Amino acid sequence: MSELEGENKVKDTNISFDSSEIEDKDKSELFTKIEGEEARKAAAERAAKSKHEKDIKEKAKEVEDSKKLDEKLKKAEKESKNYDGKKKNKFLEFFFGGWRKWVFVAVILIALLLVIVAFYFLKDRRTAVERASEKVEAFKSSCESEKQENGFCFSSIDDIENYIENENDQDAKTELLKNYEEYVMSEFGDAGRVKAFLDRNIPEKLSDQNRQTLCDVYSNLYYESDNWEEYAKDCEL
Repeated sequence: MSELEGENKVKDTNISFDSSEIEDKDKSELFTKIEGEEARKAAAERAAKSKHEKDIKEKAKEVEDSKKLDEKLKKAEKESKNYDGKKKNKFLEFFFGGWRKWVFVAVILIALLLVIVAFYFLKDRRTAVERASEKVEAFKSSCESEKQENGFCFSSIDDIENYIENENDQDAKTELLKNYEEYVMSEFGDAGRVKAFLDRNIPEKLSDQNRQTLCDVYSNLYYESDNWEEYAKDCEL
């Protein structure tokens, strides 16, 4: 086929079109496709976001529940281990917790101090009475020896009187005065000396028992010296 024939055929063909219709049709289809795609994309994003948020909330709840469960388990385990000593711990906490421990320590120290003082006082008291008893026996022995030599035991009596005057224990001093009066009156009958010495050495604050003992000493002195007037009077120590 020649080029001329081809050109004629093209010219003879009836080709007609409206470009505006094509343009309108193409735009409509394009917008429809775009709007639909954006809607689907937005919906997918919302769904993904919603699912993500839901997953986060569920995960947070799981963590919180797990934390609470762990705390409960730890508490139960602790209570299980400390159950037997729980009351004891409260007892120790009451006495040794905070400032209470210093109060408790102070009370203990005071109690120990009182015990030590009481023990020392009782020990010293027993020692004083025992010492007084030993002194009386030594006095009687020395007095007998001195009396055999000189007829009277001036030095021995002076010695026992000095000892009695310097004795500070009330019980020991009362016992010494009783023995002094009995021995001197029975051996020498010197009521004047005994009475004067007793008057100078009566303790100021007497217990009821010691007061009664010394009243009996005076009564015995008056009886031995035939002083019936004083003997009949009530003791006023």
